[in-house]
Amino acid sequence: MNYCEILGRNREVKRLIDESEKTGREVGALICRVDDRLELGAKCTGTECGILLEDCKEGEMVGGFHTHPRIVSKMDIAKYPSPSDIETAILQERKFSCIGYREDGKDKVVCFCPPEDRRKAELLINAFKEVEREVKEYNKRKSEYDKKLAEYKCLYEMYEEMYEELVKEADEIEKRAVSTMEKALTEYADCYCRGDVVG
Repeated sequence: MNYCEILGRNREVKRLIDESEKTGREVGALICRVDDRLELGAKCTGTECGILLEDCKEGEMVGGFHTHPRIVSKMDIAKYPSPSDIETAILQERKFSCIGYREDGKDKVVCFCPPEDRRKAELLINAFKEVEREVKEYNKRKSEYDKKLAEYKCLYEMYEEMYEELVKEADEIEKRAVSTMEKALTEYADCYCRGDVVG
């Protein structure tokens, strides 16, 4: 069964992605099997990085759907499930779990079926945790560099203003110096002249 195709046609999924993009929060619902149909359960709103979904009011819970808003990560790992998304799907024994997100103005969905084999589940979770750790370290370093860059830009602007003042001051000093030298040469020197060299 292609869960991405089924959810991709669901208008409620689009509405949840819209809401998530507007609020910057995760929004989602459990996916319930009611008769032979898959339906979204009660909508829940979480934080910018987490959500707790409510039970199905009717039918059997078979999966979960939630959004990852605004692909806020400096790297596009937000279009994949997080390690906690995978762990939750395994612990709740979901048949599948899906993430909705917006990329370049287009709504998208990614779904996965958690492995039943305990060893595969651990390998899957560990692989995603390693990626998450590496990206968090990168984002931390980048944030520090961005902060330093902002400080340096601020300092640069401050020194640029000081330099402009210095240039103005140099112009005034030069005018006074020329005036003083011209006056002194004219008044005190036995002779003083200025002319062009020709030939």
